[in-house]
Amino acid sequence: MSNQRLAKFQNNNGGPAVEEKSAPTRIELRKEIGVVQGMAIIIGFVIGSGIFVSPKGILQESGSVGFSFVMWTLAGVYSGFGALCYAELGTTIPRSGGEYIYVLQVFGPLPAFLVLWIAFIVTGCVTMAANSLLFAKYCLTPLYPGCPVPEYLTRLTAFLSVSLLTAVNCLKVKWATKLAVVMSLSKVCALLVVTGVGMYWLGRGSTENFENSFEGSDYTAGFVSAFYQGFWAYSGWNCLNFLTEEMKRPSRSLPLAITLSLSLITAIYITVNVAYLAVLSPERLVASHAVAVTFAERSMGAFALAMPLLVAMSIFGSLNGEILGMSRVAFTAANEGHFPSVLGMVQASRLTPVPAVLA
Repeated sequence: MSNQRLAKFQNNNGGPAVEEKSAPTRIELRKEIGVVQGMAIIIGFVIGSGIFVSPKGILQESGSVGFSFVMWTLAGVYSGFGALCYAELGTTIPRSGGEYIYVLQVFGPLPAFLVLWIAFIVTGCVTMAANSLLFAKYCLTPLYPGCPVPEYLTRLTAFLSVSLLTAVNCLKVKWATKLAVVMSLSKVCALLVVTGVGMYWLGRGSTENFENSFEGSDYTAGFVSAFYQGFWAYSGWNCLNFLTEEMKRPSRSLPLAITLSLSLITAIYITVNVAYLAVLSPERLVASHAVAVTFAERSMGAFALAMPLLVAMSIFGSLNGEILGMSRVAFTAANEGHFPSVLGMVQASRLTPVPAVLA
């Protein structure tokens, strides 16, 4: 019989053999996430569309080039402090589920239930829908030069992208984490290319956009709006806390992955913005709807055609991180009785939370 160890033995009175049954084997999620995979998940989640869109809003609201860099730095430092707090929580309460499980442990079931529905239904679903549509738009834009992409094709591509990532996450966690590593490396390489082009322009003497860099700064209402947009570009630094139970040695791996990834992301964001402003004037950057695409058209020649695909790849990595994180929230909530119990089930052979991923 499966899951049973049968041992026959004679009792002291010489009676018949008795079958001794062992405890059934517990089925649980595998621990397959180390420091590198953790960094890849955070980088893949955080670096989405923000670095390609937010430079416009931050520069517009801050009022000057110099103050926009202050905003990028402040948002990175603030996100870093938040991430360190989550690292402490993750090592103190080593359970998957992120803020849901922390609120549950400290404040009780009702506040945790409200956090769960906000995170899963409002934030998770809306972000997934918006990013999948944005991914489809950037994927299809090169195929329709000079004309709008058909709406039905955008929606179909968005649906297929979510379906593909759902299938990957259902089949094997290791595949999802490997995909996160590949996507994160691709994003970093693409942004390093942008940085390299910007440094080349700086070397040629394109420094006029950095002169009198704090002139026109808005230190009142613009400060708040610019900081918010910068914080949005860093959003997702808490995603690894949704997967704490699947990490190898979380007391070491979780804080290390969070600290290294946030430091790298902050450095990349600041250098990429320097590159943008080495090529584009502040007026042109603010007028652009997709800063990276405008940057490539101005400075990268034929390679500019690949930039929408690189942006799409960046968003695709964020979608993968969202599915990884939100499915674990549903899985943990089901085990706590806040979601239907079926969402807390694990596929026996693959050890993946298939019902939660599908949800």
